[in-house]
Amino acid sequence: MKRLYSLFLFAVLASCLEISKHRSSVNKFGTRKSPKELNDLKVRISNPEKTDLNYEFVLKLGILVGDQELECVGTLISKEYIVTSASCFKYHGINARPKDIKVYTENKKTAGEFIVHKTILHSKFDITNFSNNVALLKLMDSKVIIRNDYAKIYNKELRDAEFFEITGYGVDSNDSEPPSFELKSFYALVYPYEDCLDIKVDKNMLCYNVVYGKGACYGDMGGPVVIEDDGILTIVGLSSHFITRGERKACSIEGDLGYFTNLANYISWIKHITDLDQMDFVLLN
Repeated sequence: MKRLYSLFLFAVLASCLEISKHRSSVNKFGTRKSPKELNDLKVRISNPEKTDLNYEFVLKLGILVGDQELECVGTLISKEYIVTSASCFKYHGINARPKDIKVYTENKKTAGEFIVHKTILHSKFDITNFSNNVALLKLMDSKVIIRNDYAKIYNKELRDAEFFEITGYGVDSNDSEPPSFELKSFYALVYPYEDCLDIKVDKNMLCYNVVYGKGACYGDMGGPVVIEDDGILTIVGLSSHFITRGERKACSIEGDLGYFTNLANYISWIKHITDLDQMDFVLLN
C-alpha cells in the first residue's frame, strides 16, 4: 500500500489508556455494539473513590533503566508472578535491575509491599520488531491481598474481529500530562495479525486501528487486553507497541495501529518458567 506519510515505530513504555473505536467495515459484523456505544457506557473501570475489585490484578510499574524512568502496566497471574511486556525493561541496550522496579496498585501506599525478586524476559524477545514481547516478574512474598481470583489467560479460539477491553494507567493525551494512578479502559476491535494492514508483524501479535483519536498511549505497555467469558475476566494479550503517522512521541492519532502480544501462544513458556499448574492461570476450553 502506498502511503503519503511516514510511519514511526515506538516502544511505548508507560501506562493509562482511553477509548478506542473501529474501522468503517465493522458494520459487517452485524448487530454488535460499536466501540463508541460501549465506551459511552464505560469510559473507565475505576477511580480513586471507587475501585472495581475485578481489576485488582492490574498493576502499575515504575521502572528505572539507567537514568531513564519508564512506566508500564503488569498483571498478577499468581501470588508470585506478574506478566507484562519485555520492552518495558530494556532501554538503549540496558536492562532494568529488579531493585529498580516499583509495583503499585491504585493505592500508591502499597508500593513497598511488592518487591521484585527477578525479571525474566522471553529469550527470543527482539526489541527491533517487538516479537516475543512478553516478560515475567517474580515477586518476593507480597503483603497485598487480592480479594478475587488472579487473572487467567484466555485460551479459546478467537472469533474474527472481536471487541476487547484494554486497560492501563498511561497519559490521557499528547499534552505532556503525567501518567495516571487511575485505572482506565477502552474498547477496541482487535484483528488477527494477517489483517494488520500491510505492515509485517509477528504471528504472535494482534492489532487494532485507532479512530476518533482514542487508543493506547505512553505508559500503557504491558497492560492487559481483556475479554469476559461467562462472567470471568480473562487476558487475551498485552499492549506491546504502536505505529503512528504523527510526530515522534505522539500517540492515538487517527489511523494509528496498536499491537498486542497474543498471550495464548505463550502459555507453555509461562508454565515452564513459573512451574504453575496451568489450571491456575489459564481459562481452559
